[in-house]
Amino acid sequence: MDGKKVKRGDRDIEKDTEKKEEQKLMGRGIRKNRIFWGALLALGLEAARKGALAAVLSLIVLRKGLTFSQLSAAFAVFSAASFLLEVPSGVLADCAGRKRVFITAQAVGLGALLLMLEGRSFWAVCTAFFLYGASGAFSSGSMDALYMDSCIADGTITVERGAMHLELAEISGCAGGALLGGVLNYAGGRHSAETASQLVLTGAVILTAAALFCALFFTAEAGANKASYKGHAEDEGVREKAKRKGENHLAAREETGENRRAFWELLSNGLPILLGSSLFAGFSLALMETYWQPMLAGLLPGAQDSWIPGVLGFFYYAASAAGSLAAGKYLKEETAVPAFALSGLMTGGVLLLLCRSETVLFFSMFYLLLYFLLGIFSMAQSSAVHRAVSPALRATALSGGGLAIQIGGFLASCFAGFTADKIGISGLWLIAGLIFLTGTGSAAALLWHMQKPHREGQRSKKIQTQKPADRENMV
Repeated sequence: MDGKKVKRGDRDIEKDTEKKEEQKLMGRGIRKNRIFWGALLALGLEAARKGALAAVLSLIVLRKGLTFSQLSAAFAVFSAASFLLEVPSGVLADCAGRKRVFITAQAVGLGALLLMLEGRSFWAVCTAFFLYGASGAFSSGSMDALYMDSCIADGTITVERGAMHLELAEISGCAGGALLGGVLNYAGGRHSAETASQLVLTGAVILTAAALFCALFFTAEAGANKASYKGHAEDEGVREKAKRKGENHLAAREETGENRRAFWELLSNGLPILLGSSLFAGFSLALMETYWQPMLAGLLPGAQDSWIPGVLGFFYYAASAAGSLAAGKYLKEETAVPAFALSGLMTGGVLLLLCRSETVLFFSMFYLLLYFLLGIFSMAQSSAVHRAVSPALRATALSGGGLAIQIGGFLASCFAGFTADKIGISGLWLIAGLIFLTGTGSAAALLWHMQKPHREGQRSKKIQTQKPADRENMV
């Protein structure tokens, strides 16, 4: 009897152990899902804040009594902060942790918005714009890299689907934020211009605080500084192995060597070419985004149609989201470069058509088509960048892409400042379309040439794995 009781007790212990293991695995799965969706939610909230401010930020500054020259100076300070801190922020994210850098960026952005809400003088606005630019530079690529590292470490989400999720989170957030900013500005404007500014800035403060909260409590580091999540590390016994004598020192040396090899690999994988295409895209899009509202306003028949720019501004985010969704559904590793080339060339062509639009209908059609193609282009480019870099340098590479776009936009602003009055908006967009076509076509041709040995190797491997009968049929 005693022996039977002991055996029954052993089985009960085994069942309890299995149940605890199942609960532990279930808890880890919930935690992983929380980390994935927490990162996307934080990015979406940050994008919503950007969208809410995008259409009315200049109006907010002018309502404080600043002149147009002072407004330009404030935006120059913003561009300088973004330009100078873009790459250092990415390096810091790779070294200190993506979550920490993103949280710091949101805290700095919160301070900038509060200062903008209360500040009245020119210097207060310039300080707020510098902090706002620094916040954008530090948040650029940090949470994106953390999410991609989490997807790769987990293995359940491909790079293409992960890039699609990031694109959709940003575009959806910007679209919702633009709609929210327009509603708040309209509602506050029924009382006074000052009330409209305060409502929009207060909404931006709330969105920034929510993004900070999500990043703080619903994300976790993964990837470059950790082999995987803590649960995976425990399952594979990584912690126990790391305690062996001398292994930490050896691991540090190996990590340094891997980072060095990863740096040279990304140079040979075409990353500089992709960053160069971002420079051309930033130049062209800066000219287009700066002048689309004046261009459309010149086509509107009367003041009663002033609602059209706001509606069109909302729907171009939806068009971009549709493009990203379509690209994410059909894009694969071998189709990234062709999709990048085709969508880029078509985008440049639509830009050329857009500068010749003479009616609101055709302008709206080409404008929405342009952003649909840009969604595909951005998705294909993002997928190619993520495949070209190792996790250890992903945030640095993404910040490099952001820097290239900033440089392109800065050069476009300087170019337009000297030529806009002479050649007009149509002339600027004609040049933008030609530059986009030239830059994208050249980058795609170089990438196709660089990947030729890889394609031939994949083809040879595929032929070797086929059966003899299949080879004869191919011949």
